[in-house]
Amino acid sequence: MAGLRVFGNRRDGNEAALVSALRKGGVMVKLTDKPTDAVALYRGSVHLLEFKTPNGHLTLSQQKLRGDSWPVYFLRSLDDVATFLSGRSP
Repeated sequence: MAGLRVFGNRRDGNEAALVSALRKGGVMVKLTDKPTDAVALYRGSVHLLEFKTPNGHLTLSQQKLRGDSWPVYFLRSLDDVATFLSGRSP
């Protein structure tokens, strides 16, 4: 079938742990592929989340989102999750 994706996008190796920590912190997380890895609802606000491994690089489209001042949180570690949950800027 034309247009049917047989293989999903590759997920970052630390994504499951980061999502689990977010959910334990009270964040509703919906995994997506575009424009970011996830959309989250926390404290009444919607957030765009991008999960990266500690050495992962931003794609060109992710660099463009950041350059266009989209409020995307790039989460690489549990410390980044704690920062997000605290309400501090990433």
